[in-house]
Amino acid sequence: MRVKRSRRRLVFWLGTVLGLLLILVLLLRYDPAAVLPPILQSKIHLLVAVAVIQAAIQVLNAMTPVVLLGPPEHGHLSRLTQTKIFLALQPLAQFAPGRLTDFAAVPLLMRHHRTGALASSIVLDRLITLFLLLLLTPVAVRFVWPSASPTAMNFAVIAGLLVVGSTPFLLANRKFRELVNRSLLRFAPRLLEGFGKHTESLLHTSRARLLVNFSLTALKILLAGISISLLAANVGLSLNVFTATCMSVLIQLVTAVPLAPQGLGVAEGSLVLLFTVNGLPGALALSMGLIARILFIPVIAVIYMTTTVPLIAERIGHEREDSDDVSHRSEDSY
Repeated sequence: MRVKRSRRRLVFWLGTVLGLLLILVLLLRYDPAAVLPPILQSKIHLLVAVAVIQAAIQVLNAMTPVVLLGPPEHGHLSRLTQTKIFLALQPLAQFAPGRLTDFAAVPLLMRHHRTGALASSIVLDRLITLFLLLLLTPVAVRFVWPSASPTAMNFAVIAGLLVVGSTPFLLANRKFRELVNRSLLRFAPRLLEGFGKHTESLLHTSRARLLVNFSLTALKILLAGISISLLAANVGLSLNVFTATCMSVLIQLVTAVPLAPQGLGVAEGSLVLLFTVNGLPGALALSMGLIARILFIPVIAVIYMTTTVPLIAERIGHEREDSDDVSHRSEDSY
C-alpha cells in the first residue's frame, strides 16, 4: 500500500513539474512582455463570465456520474445530496490526474449503493465523455487542424470509437467478470459487487440515463468552447464559438490522458499549438491559458469552502456519533 501511494505521489509531482516546466518554456518562447500585458488588461465582465462557466462545468462534472448511478438501493439519499458529494471531491482532483478522485465517492456512498454500481457509474461516465470527444474529433480536426492526415486520423478515430464503444459490453460480460474476479480481485472478490448488473441495466433497460449523461457531457464541451471564445475576446481576438468548441474538443481529448493534474501545461501547450496552426498569435493563446488557470483558483476555492469543508465536518460528526454508540454499547454490555 505504501509503495502504491509513493508511486502515485511520484506521478503527481512528476506531472506537475513537467506541466509547469512546459508553461515556463512557452512563456520564455513567446516573451513575458507579450504574454503578461493582455492578462493585466483583462475585462472584468468577461472574467466573471468565464469563472461562472468554469463553476458550471464543475457542477456538471458532479452531476454526470449521479445521473448514471440512479436512486439509492438502501435508505434515502436525494440526487442533490449525491451531486454535492461528487462536487465536494472536485477540489481534490487538483492533486490527481484524470479526475481519479471521483472514486473517493465510493466509501462515502457505499451505505446507499453497492460499490460495483458506484464504480460502474464513474467508469461509464468517463467512457461516454471519451466516446463523444472521439465522435466530434473528425469535425474538429477538419476546421481547426486542416493539415492533419485525414486517413490516419479517421483510422485512429474509428479504432478508438470501437474500443471505447465495446468496453461497456465487455465489462458487462459475465465470463469477463468471472475472469477479473479470479485474477485481479481474487483477494477481494466482492470489491466490485454489482458492477456487471449495474452496467447491464444501463445498457439495456436504463438507456434514458445514458442519453441524459450524453446530453450533459455535450453541454460541458459546448461551455468549454464558449469559455475559450470569451477568453479570446478578453485578449482582443475574435474567435467564434464553433471554432472555439472544435479547439476545446481536441484539447479535452489530449488532456484526457492522465499526464498531469487538470492537464497542467498540456492544455496550455495544446491551445498554443492550435492557435499557431490557424495563424493566430501563440502568445495570446498562452495568455488565455494562464488567465483560465488564475480564474480557476477562486472557483475551486469557493467549491472547497461551500461543499468540501461541510462534507468533511459532517463525516467527522458521523464518525464521532458512531464511536459514541460503540462506547455506549460497550458500557451497557459491561
